[in-house]
Amino acid sequence: MTDLHCHILPAIDDGAKNAKVSMELLRMQNDAGITDIVCTPHFNPDSQNLEDFIDKRYRSARYLADYVFRSELPVRLKFGAEVRISPTILDLDFLPLCFQKTKVMLLEMPRTLRPQWDTNVIYQLTLGGVIPLIAHIERYDDLMDDLDMVEELVESGVYVQVNAGSVVGNSGMKTKKDIKKLLQRDLVHFVGTDAHDIKVRAPLIKKTARFIEKKFGQDTAERIFHYNPAMLIKNKII
Repeated sequence: MTDLHCHILPAIDDGAKNAKVSMELLRMQNDAGITDIVCTPHFNPDSQNLEDFIDKRYRSARYLADYVFRSELPVRLKFGAEVRISPTILDLDFLPLCFQKTKVMLLEMPRTLRPQWDTNVIYQLTLGGVIPLIAHIERYDDLMDDLDMVEELVESGVYVQVNAGSVVGNSGMKTKKDIKKLLQRDLVHFVGTDAHDIKVRAPLIKKTARFIEKKFGQDTAERIFHYNPAMLIKNKII
């Protein structure tokens, strides 16, 4: 399996605080059957310099890669970012913010009221060749209260990701019910761990895969956990 949303790089954001925590997370991922991880540290275009972010991400990944090599864990790491949506993105080079060797950009939306410009930014990104992937969509109340809007976004080419912990109820029953509605309307492309640490925000993808297969069928689980991620990593349109 592939994890497309994970804060596993050491000492770069609010995720793994050092390489020891990163390796513990990697072992948990490996035990769950994950072979590919897109490292998605937070990037806020309104408060961070892109060149500085790229350099820091590279150094953090190289540092972790040395540990991975010595451990002989069969896990492949790829570059990515969780990009805070902002009109400022449109002035930047998109490619370093997309998943490595793809045109997919993981976007974090505002947690409170949706700004009037968010759909326009998404539209402008698509015109620039980017495929927007909305991170943990279950967190955004405005979107969860308007699933028709979510459907419009999906029909326009936007991908949707939910967090593994939210699927199994770790974020509360309302969130779990919201995700059920999304799954029933076929509006979920991926489940990511959004793992930050080994306790409070640990990866739960294996448990979640079993849950979705039991509740929504093997075909749905196969599509979300295997087919869609494999297509994305190959830079194929889903």
